Amino acid sequence: MGTSNSNGPGNYALVTTPAGTVTGFWFREPRDAQNMDLIAALLAKHDQTHLLSVSSHVVENTIDDKGGAFVLFDN
Repeated sequence: MGTSNSNGPGNYALVTTPAGTVTGFWFREPRDAQNMDLIAALLAKHDQTHLLSVSSHVVENTIDDKGGAFVLFDN
């Protein structure tokens, strides 16, 4: 995972490919993964607003013990 914000609401990390392409977000709080206003604001913050027009899906984090959920863009 790439850039992260670990303080306050919206604790998240960018999910990126090895080349640095953003493919989604991980959120500590699963409810944040359903908050489209938060997702849109984070996409704008990271200059990724083109992903607003891409479909996405939410997946519970079962990869490790950090919990949370992923928002993955279908690009």
